[in-house]
Amino acid sequence: MAIFKQHFPSRQEFGRLVLVTAFPVHFWAVIQFLRHLPALMLHLRPAAIWDVLSYVLGGAFIETVLTAAALTLLAAILPRKLLRAHFLPAASLVVYISAGWAVLFHYAVEITNALTALFAQADFLSVYLYVLGGIMIGYFATVFLVPHLVHTRPGLRRAMEEFAERVEVLSWIFLLADAAGIVTVVLRNLLLSAP
Repeated sequence: MAIFKQHFPSRQEFGRLVLVTAFPVHFWAVIQFLRHLPALMLHLRPAAIWDVLSYVLGGAFIETVLTAAALTLLAAILPRKLLRAHFLPAASLVVYISAGWAVLFHYAVEITNALTALFAQADFLSVYLYVLGGIMIGYFATVFLVPHLVHTRPGLRRAMEEFAERVEVLSWIFLLADAAGIVTVVLRNLLLSAP
């Protein structure tokens, strides 16, 4: 048990990381849901739209917990100074950097279309591969800088701690919505599967 406590972050740190991770994951999930809401409103009843949102929130909750668990496992596996020494600021920074690059990855096709239109001679597939390669290189380069930045910049550590405290309050709202969504999904599947 002592080895477990020595290598893994505490339950409190894990809980705070779940809250910090919940904000960008849920924010993006809700934005994507709202993008499709006008089409859903044309074809579905309000109860069915709530069902769709419930699945979106359930998926966002699973993604939140899995992301926090993966970062916690990385903190236990990697050398202490890389992620574990300042776990919450470093892991939070990884989460938000990852969220930013994930947005770029999500819009890679649109970025490629814009670049292909800008350079008339360009082939879509080759430009798309360059865009994806650039996104991946940029992502890994910035994520690998996180341990150095967190250890050498105490102001950044403080800023990430303060940001985490502020985001935690908003994340509780998302988690409460998750609970309502998961209850809806479970009840809906139980009621539909009953003979």
